[in-house]
Amino acid sequence: MEKPVDIPENSDNSGELDNQIAECSSNCCSHEIKDESTEDRKSQREPLQEAPQAVVKQELSSDAEDLPGSGSLERRLTRARLVRRRTLALYDNQVKAFVSRKAPQLFESAFLVELKRVSDDVNCSPRCAFKPIITFRFPSETTAPISPPELFFPDFSHNPLIEPNEFWRGDEEFVIALTNHIAERKNAYCIKFLPTRNDEAVSPCVFVVISPIKSANFYLDLARNAVAYAKSSSKSLECFLKSVFNQPFPQKRGSCLVVVEKGTNGTKRRLEIKNLGTAIGKRGISEVMQRMSPEIVVCVIAALLGDQRVLIAGSTVGEVAQAVQCLEALLLPLVWPHTYVPVVPDNLTDLAHNPTPYLMGILRSNLLPLRDLIVDDTNNNDNNDKIQMDFMFVDIDNGLINPRPEHFDCSKDRDAWRTQSAQAYAQKMGIPKKASANLIKGFKGAMANGVGPGADVKVENAMLHWYALLFGHYKSAGANTEWGDKIKAKLITAHPNPTMRPYLAYLCETAMFTEWVEKRQRSDSSPPLGEEVCGSEEALNRKLDEISTQQLHSSSNSSKPFSSLVTKVSNVLSFTGSRKK
Repeated sequence: MEKPVDIPENSDNSGELDNQIAECSSNCCSHEIKDESTEDRKSQREPLQEAPQAVVKQELSSDAEDLPGSGSLERRLTRARLVRRRTLALYDNQVKAFVSRKAPQLFESAFLVELKRVSDDVNCSPRCAFKPIITFRFPSETTAPISPPELFFPDFSHNPLIEPNEFWRGDEEFVIALTNHIAERKNAYCIKFLPTRNDEAVSPCVFVVISPIKSANFYLDLARNAVAYAKSSSKSLECFLKSVFNQPFPQKRGSCLVVVEKGTNGTKRRLEIKNLGTAIGKRGISEVMQRMSPEIVVCVIAALLGDQRVLIAGSTVGEVAQAVQCLEALLLPLVWPHTYVPVVPDNLTDLAHNPTPYLMGILRSNLLPLRDLIVDDTNNNDNNDKIQMDFMFVDIDNGLINPRPEHFDCSKDRDAWRTQSAQAYAQKMGIPKKASANLIKGFKGAMANGVGPGADVKVENAMLHWYALLFGHYKSAGANTEWGDKIKAKLITAHPNPTMRPYLAYLCETAMFTEWVEKRQRSDSSPPLGEEVCGSEEALNRKLDEISTQQLHSSSNSSKPFSSLVTKVSNVLSFTGSRKK
């Protein structure tokens, strides 16, 4: 049964408001989890031994025309072993500890970041005149360290004041992954919004919800509702957060947090915040692909699977965050385990010089300090080769900038040139040309009828079909066997396409693939909780298995006509031979 909570509609009534706030804060149980569901990592593992070198070297010598040099791929194999981390298992344990707390807690903390003027000097730049500061935090007594406020307000120095008649683009939503010195990861769900406008210029604000749980759909929906109260007053915001803070996170896929608000005039408003699964950023991938082109997206996928440093540039926080989130989500069911920052803040551009793998977004206006990193200067190879090693820079609208694409011949077709450039880069990452061509073709087919939710699903299916061709046979190679050298060698040699085996050998050494296999082995041994939600890792894994089975059947059926023909010819020869006798 739903219990109404008195949340004030008008927070400007000071005398009556205090009583309402007190009543609301003491009635924490009035917001309940209603079960309206459509579906109801070994902590410290021994380091993996080296990959089966004999298999790798043997396959490297075959079909050399479609493969990169053996030295390049062997170098990537060695690097994969060096950068492999067991962070995903730590994240799973961290989430498990959070949701199993004796005292339920929906999120860790929430706060409001505002811009404050720190200098009245007219000659001072906006970057020096304004500074992001935290003006509200919940719970107010929290002592947990908070990352620099600039991290949650990436473009704080750009247009810090919005005039009354100035156009406002609208609220921007983005997610930031926070990792501390002991590899604990938390997610910051952020909404940049404009407070209620008066006759004076106002500065944008950012509302942030911190949680170790990766569920962007749920927490961004929670943040949207919180922003509505923040636009009223900080007291209304605090009242709303108090009423939901001690509720447990709805773990069951499809379940929701039901909030019933009772206004001062007796009216009720019902809010439903659903848990739609763990997938983040899938919505809008077709729009991002149309803007960047399928060929560039394939280059980014090759770079991410190759544990590269990938920097994505755009003009606004919203478009950069959307592109980075969509590209990370496109890797699913593989999960990016390294540094992930959707938008680098104005004053933290040095993050892009991180020598370890990352996926980051950055505003074009902040690229000048990174010139040595992003510009492929062929006249200064010795210096730039060190800075730009294992690095990719892509502009959302202008395409691949570093490394440089293939030289464009005006006599050639532009589409053919883009495909050729994408294949050349993918081949440097170890992916055979035919494999990258298949992925480009799949993406183009998914985009044939334009963008939208239907195209998003088709893009996802195209990626899953490509995964199925690459490692869809992993179950037949011994899915229940402990992950190690033997199952790796079996998985590699069992691949029907010899040209794909060297790349699969490399992939087996990456953190993404290793964690995916081990996580699937654990999930296959335990019963699922409730039904699957479209877009969740569970649903994607099941769909991947179905596609792999279909591909196996189609390949076996395609060989049947030939077998039948051989049988008929044999029968004819046997019959004619018996007649001669």
